[in-house]
Amino acid sequence: MKVLIRADSGNHIGLGHVMRCLTLAHGLMKRNHEVYFITRKHEGYYKISEETGINVLYLESKGPLELQHKNNYCKWAGISSKQDVLEVNSITSDIDLAIIDHYSFDYEYEQQINARKIFVIDDLMNRRHYCDYLLDQNLSANLDRYQELSLKSSTQFFMGPKYALLREEFSEHRPVRPKQVTEVNNILVSFGAGDVTSECRKIVDAYVSSKQQLNLHIVLNSNHRDFECIKNDNIKWYDHITNMSEMMSKMDVCFGACGSTSWERASLSLPSFVVTVADNQKQVGKSLESSGAAKYLGSGFKTTQESWGSVFSLLSNNNFLNDQSQNAFNLCDGKGVTRIIDDIFGLSYRHAQLSDMSLLFKWANDKVVRSNSFNSKPIVYDGHCQWFNNKIKEKDTQMLIFYNSFANIGQVRIEKSDEKHYIGISIDEKWRNAKFGKDMLLSSTQEYFDKFKVPKIYAEIKHSNTASIRTFEKAGFVKYSSQQDKLVFVLMKDN
Repeated sequence: MKVLIRADSGNHIGLGHVMRCLTLAHGLMKRNHEVYFITRKHEGYYKISEETGINVLYLESKGPLELQHKNNYCKWAGISSKQDVLEVNSITSDIDLAIIDHYSFDYEYEQQINARKIFVIDDLMNRRHYCDYLLDQNLSANLDRYQELSLKSSTQFFMGPKYALLREEFSEHRPVRPKQVTEVNNILVSFGAGDVTSECRKIVDAYVSSKQQLNLHIVLNSNHRDFECIKNDNIKWYDHITNMSEMMSKMDVCFGACGSTSWERASLSLPSFVVTVADNQKQVGKSLESSGAAKYLGSGFKTTQESWGSVFSLLSNNNFLNDQSQNAFNLCDGKGVTRIIDDIFGLSYRHAQLSDMSLLFKWANDKVVRSNSFNSKPIVYDGHCQWFNNKIKEKDTQMLIFYNSFANIGQVRIEKSDEKHYIGISIDEKWRNAKFGKDMLLSSTQEYFDKFKVPKIYAEIKHSNTASIRTFEKAGFVKYSSQQDKLVFVLMKDN
């Protein structure tokens, strides 16, 4: 399936929108969806590596953003929404799902983009939307407010950190239970490579004044104006981190900003002291504080060395830190990407009806299906109609049609022959690489076992059909016998 992502980065936007969309892109690509990422070359934009395997399409910048527009979200695109969507539509076609993560665009943009379905990512709750899916991963996400803003009654909403777009590594490093702090030794200090409010320098000055023996791990670009000021024997400096989840998992406490890293820290149960470095982070800071998952110090533009000095005095309060750890652990488990993709593309099924006759004929005559059949001759429609009319009435036959919110995906048929029960599957060519086969087989066999109380189900597969062999094995089928023209697999009810 073809997925389009539209998000920007730059000095006036930051990297957050593009980074969280890249996380979602990787999750989609793992399910074999084809992803196109469209981003504009603003000043300071993030260049997406070719190694990601993502199809990246760049839009040219219309020049640096005027100073008076840098705090005006409507101007962040640097171009009118009408012109932007014209450019996007001119370089894409046949898009199934468009994902839009941009504060400059609203319902007018969403109605004009050429895609079957629209997925919007938002944080602001400040404009109307016309979309099929909407994500706000913040604690402050208000479903009632978004329903008021939605122009489409069928919109599906994903609200809160449960759906936070975190890289897979964070769920992999997530502890089994909340972190227990008995003594603070290692502190992660990270406010983004730019550290626009010089928090690292304030923290180092406060640390030196505190005379505590702690290990500070500071992530800061070596070109930063404060870099020379943070050198100390107990300070480790990192210009760039490629394994942030692993590093966070080894820390006792974190000092950071209220961006998307808030959910990364929460997923790892890491107690945190946070500031805001942008206006759109204020509500995040307040909600983290009210939930007990972090201590919010206010705007980084107003914090001082003394502000951080008071933080160092709290580091010996283990009860306070462990309460934070517990609350953070409960906020986010790092599985948001999987939840969203499962909800959007997840399978449902129904029993075949007479109205499915033409659909099943189309699938049965697919070139790949015919080549993998023991009789590879094309099927004649009249013969198919007669066969289908008879087959659908057989009491020992189960035909299930699988579908999701986009399309019909495929079918699984289980039928009785010579006192044995045999299964067959076919999947629409558009969805053949989406890894639905295993789940289709599991659902079908479970329903058949439950309804007909049979002990086993057989599958006959050509030796050359390696894709089907792998799918059936993943669903629990084991090789029963090998014959000249086929392999026979069997699934026992107890399996």
